[in-house]
Amino acid sequence: MAFKKKNIYKMNKIDTMPDGRLRMRISINGKQVPVYGKTPDEVTNKAILKYETAIKNEIEPCKERFDKSLLKYMQTFKFSTWSKSTLSRNMRLYRTHIENKKIGRFKVGQIEENDIQELLNFIAENYSFSEVRRVKFLINPYFRRMKKTGKISINPMLDIELPQEENCAVQTKDMNEIILSEDEMKKLLLVAQKYENMDNIISVYYHALLILMSTGIRVGELMALEWTDIDFDLNIFLITRSTNYVDVLDKNGETTKYVRIVKEPKTKTGKRVVGMSEQCRISLEYIKNYQKKHKLDNKHNLVICNSNGNYIQNRDLRDVLKRISKETGINEKATIHGLRHTFGTYVYGKTKDLVGIQRTLGHSDSRTTEKFYVHTQIELLKSISNAFDMKTVTDLETQL
Repeated sequence: MAFKKKNIYKMNKIDTMPDGRLRMRISINGKQVPVYGKTPDEVTNKAILKYETAIKNEIEPCKERFDKSLLKYMQTFKFSTWSKSTLSRNMRLYRTHIENKKIGRFKVGQIEENDIQELLNFIAENYSFSEVRRVKFLINPYFRRMKKTGKISINPMLDIELPQEENCAVQTKDMNEIILSEDEMKKLLLVAQKYENMDNIISVYYHALLILMSTGIRVGELMALEWTDIDFDLNIFLITRSTNYVDVLDKNGETTKYVRIVKEPKTKTGKRVVGMSEQCRISLEYIKNYQKKHKLDNKHNLVICNSNGNYIQNRDLRDVLKRISKETGINEKATIHGLRHTFGTYVYGKTKDLVGIQRTLGHSDSRTTEKFYVHTQIELLKSISNAFDMKTVTDLETQL
């Protein structure tokens, strides 16, 4: 059956929403279904499509609860394809925003665009934009499959619009808010130097922070670094893995334990060679001598380990950085990841070598297409890291 635009106009009124969108309500399977658009023609065309799709399929709406159905979908199609960290994150999203919540108790066939839009708007009122986007990405493929398999006649995700990022309750920190100025770096390093030679495990953590600041590597990459990755002769080290803590889930998606995983980088650019600055070398040698002097049972040959020779928690480094920040007055501005951005910004200001920075930091959006050969790039990589000259930055006696 074909519908004409004039018939749609006669049957349904187009309203203007507070956000400026146009809305038409149409009746499908005895339910009022809203259709949104920016112009009358757009709204009408979408209404026609929904009518024709519903009549063509004549689908009995799925009566299964949304949260149960979504979990079953994830268990069947996603659990085996997601990484452990992705699985852990998505189950957190599911439990926080879907399971036993208002929308989770809806029958799948009852869910309309308004329900999804209200869910995302509610999340925006309490969380960050990234949280809203992740929830949308989580449920979007589910509804596509429901539509494809005939469980629903209309995909309620079709006209969903993400709330504006500036309207979200939790704002992502602006890059300038977490990048330390040259003066702030001097203050941070001045305090850190007091702890460098304390000959205890805390001094090792301070040197770990200096390595992060002078190389720009990720904290998970540093935690997974082994002594076999270090080449003191060439003043380089290899990044081939990263470590993180994730939930271990059973087949029902329930958390059974919290474990550390070691994994390879997601992209080819994540595996890379990093040049060793002078400060980085000093810190690595201090840590190596400390482990030898105290005869640590370094079970995994880790560069950074605790007193028992095991992996340390990322929060241990955060606590140390927090302690230093309080002493300097920088407070919450200094973050572990902010050290990485500080390195990248500072070195780019000195070298203007964007490609070299991308390689050193292991960014996945690097535009380089040619294969990276270590033997031809060692001097370049060393010069990139050595541009972060801590002796210059910490010329404290004359500049503070």
